[in-house]
Amino acid sequence: MPIPNVHVALTSDGIVVADFGRFPTLTKELLEHTFGLRQRMASGRRPVMVVIGGAFSSTPAAHRFASGRRYGDHTTALAMVGDYAVCEALFSLFTHLDKPAFPCRYFSNTDKALAWLRTHLEPTDHR
Repeated sequence: MPIPNVHVALTSDGIVVADFGRFPTLTKELLEHTFGLRQRMASGRRPVMVVIGGAFSSTPAAHRFASGRRYGDHTTALAMVGDYAVCEALFSLFTHLDKPAFPCRYFSNTDKALAWLRTHLEPTDHR
């Protein structure tokens, strides 16, 4: 199965931004692909902003990957930014069931998400 297009970028202050587009299905393969892109951009522990338009679906394997040690060892915090009311409920459910080892918050505004993520930058995160 082909990996859907995801845009991964690094902000000037060291925050990873992964934009999954509208109505994505988050699979383990997609998250592993995104993780590989982010690792090629910047090593070390980084805060991550996930941007999703509309509702999303995800697989149990994707939940386990996102809350697992491999991902957690490289993530200081995760903010999900969405524009669909159901996204916040899904995000809360998934982060409650598969508790990541890093803080997670949902936002409807990218500026507020980035401000919160900046509080989770480590000294080596700045480029």
